[in-house]
Amino acid sequence: MFIRKINRESERKSTGIAELDVLLGGGIRNGHILLLIQQENVRYHIGIHRIFISNGLQENDKVIHLSMDNPILSIPSADAAPSKSTSCSPKERIAWRYSTVSKISNTSAITSHTLYNMRVQHPKHNEVTNIQEIKDLQINDKNTRLSISSFMSPLWDMTENDANNFFLSLRQKVRSTNSVCIISVPVYLLQDIMYGYFDYIVELSEPVEGLKYDGVLQCIKTETHDRHKYGVVCSSTGIRIEKIVLPPEA
Repeated sequence: MFIRKINRESERKSTGIAELDVLLGGGIRNGHILLLIQQENVRYHIGIHRIFISNGLQENDKVIHLSMDNPILSIPSADAAPSKSTSCSPKERIAWRYSTVSKISNTSAITSHTLYNMRVQHPKHNEVTNIQEIKDLQINDKNTRLSISSFMSPLWDMTENDANNFFLSLRQKVRSTNSVCIISVPVYLLQDIMYGYFDYIVELSEPVEGLKYDGVLQCIKTETHDRHKYGVVCSSTGIRIEKIVLPPEA
């Protein structure tokens, strides 16, 4: 860990997962959309949505969650991890060196590293606007934080044309309101979808046999252009992303 002075970047929002923020290039830019591609049998994407929402509540953002499969999520409570330095000025940030994350900008600034209690509801969980129907999605406030999980699953009963129209409309709404969005979609439903709708694309895969991880994450489209694979560790205090060495066939 080291300290350096930088200007506060108000144009980005954290995903709530510090290592993922680094891989994206410092968080999600306002007006941008992060696509999570769910490979078959992947379920830990729900944890990413839960933490993203919790971080929004901590930041007093307007938060909307849209899903047919998981219409109401359990939002974990959040506590900032104690700082290891007491001499930081208000204008300084802590820039963490993640020894477990390689091939990325180790000097990327992280505002804080938050610990979550995944078993305890966030005290402000009732402030999340939960909706199930696309027609009910309205982004009226600037800097809204939007979570859409398992979009286009069979419960949505959508055609390819319906999905593309929605993605176009979503992109316009997020851009015009300077909001941020994380949307997860099962991989088998993305065959004919234009990836140009999304500013960041991250693929979530099943764990590799023999490795003690809950899954494998690979960035497909980010500002850091990092295409390495990383291990995902889910615990009662949140989600951690670590460097891993995979066998050649993985």
